[in-house]
Amino acid sequence: MLSFEERKKIISDWFKDKYNILFAVILLFAFILRIKYFDINALSLWWDEATYLASGRYWAFGETLWAVEAARPPFFMVLIALFFKLGFNELMVRFFTVVVPSLFIVFFTYLLGKELYDKKVGLIAALLASVSWMFLVNIARAHSDLLAGALGLAAIYFFWKGYVTEEKKNTFYLFLTGIFLGLGFMTRLSNLLIIGIIGIYLIITEQYRFLKHKQIGYAGLFTFLAVLPYLIWSKFHYGNFLAWLGQYGAGAEAAAAKPLAWNVFSVIKIYLSPSLFFTSGQDYIFYILFFVGLVISLKFLLGIDIVVKNKSKELNADLMTILMILVTILFFVVIQRDIGDPRWQMFAAPAIFLVVARGIVWIYETFKKHSSIAVVTILGILLFIGSVSQIAQASAILNGQKNDQAGIKSAAEWIKANSQKGQWVLSNNIHAEMTYWADRPTRSFGLYDNGTFEVINELKPAYLVVTGYFQSLPWTYEYPGKYPERFEPVAAFDAEGKPITNQEQRPIIMVYKIKY
Repeated sequence: MLSFEERKKIISDWFKDKYNILFAVILLFAFILRIKYFDINALSLWWDEATYLASGRYWAFGETLWAVEAARPPFFMVLIALFFKLGFNELMVRFFTVVVPSLFIVFFTYLLGKELYDKKVGLIAALLASVSWMFLVNIARAHSDLLAGALGLAAIYFFWKGYVTEEKKNTFYLFLTGIFLGLGFMTRLSNLLIIGIIGIYLIITEQYRFLKHKQIGYAGLFTFLAVLPYLIWSKFHYGNFLAWLGQYGAGAEAAAAKPLAWNVFSVIKIYLSPSLFFTSGQDYIFYILFFVGLVISLKFLLGIDIVVKNKSKELNADLMTILMILVTILFFVVIQRDIGDPRWQMFAAPAIFLVVARGIVWIYETFKKHSSIAVVTILGILLFIGSVSQIAQASAILNGQKNDQAGIKSAAEWIKANSQKGQWVLSNNIHAEMTYWADRPTRSFGLYDNGTFEVINELKPAYLVVTGYFQSLPWTYEYPGKYPERFEPVAAFDAEGKPITNQEQRPIIMVYKIKY
């Protein structure tokens, strides 16, 4: 056990390094940004968010079941349940499950950049991760993406630290690699790509020789042990150890009929080219610097024989960085065949930032002999403009989406106050959101009129909800008006969540009491 004086000396020595001071400043800056934005959508939920929160609350307290699809691994919801069980409110749950993982992405981006290259690359990449509009936008939503990204980055870092840079393979680091691989998979199934990245790296640099290292076997064992509870839970919950594979397999069959989605590579531009904060144009600063760094990073192709012989740390680092980008994106090009939401390719972002940082450091090293002060000044201005553009785009998106579904919460809270625990609600959509906010079980209408009356007779729901937030079948909007003797309008709310009190307000969600 270290004494107070010994701990004080360690901290003091750590802060003597200017790079450590800069890293602490970046981490503090990242924290401030995230605190500024993470609760901006506190009155609004997306379907995925509501699914995670409703399931976590059900696992914590055993009330108001919301069924979870097999393709949603349980770890994120387990954490939500744990924090609810500890008495945390929703805001604190969001902080620990979204904001903290987002900070760990900044943290591990720096550590990985430092290990792969040097502290300068790590610092610049960490700065980009701290201001990235993609990361900032997603801290306002209770999604599993950021946690999965942090766990995946940690797995790559500990693999590199324990297997690549250590003269003797470090079993402890590989134990951590296995644990983070397992937890990442139990958070988001796409984290299987991390195993692919590490596997391809080993095949290229060591061919079959890595199979002789028992430490790799340990990492695999630790991964399996971390995943085992998920497999057992899946067996008891869905009747199949690999229930998730069925859903993904069906999706893969549908995707195979589509052409290859080469447009997925555009996420690099999407991440790096936000709107320029002081004009109406786009900011291409980081995007251009990415291509500078890419030319440098791809030089491992010229020395591929050296890479294959595993004799160059820098070339191997470039290989790992490119694999993190390429494997992630190619999965969506070849398998998913759809760019979807740009957050789906989020794991490529830290490696993209490393490439940008490589470009910036190369420019500095190349031109500093002429005037280091001038080069630092110019690069500093470019970093400042690019960073502010990222933050400005995040702010514009978040404020544009701010509480854009507040009416759902208002209607749900009204239903909660005017119904009994366990009473059903019928809704033409927003089932997950209504289940979470109202704490009442919610399901869709039946098939047309007669089917809906059959559902009503079976479940005896208290209310029927019609909302214009999302597109539903046209007949669902007309349904309550066709049977005024069965459905009495009792509450209506506008898009801001305010009760309808005058004709100037436009209702977006209507609540009908069901008469028996």
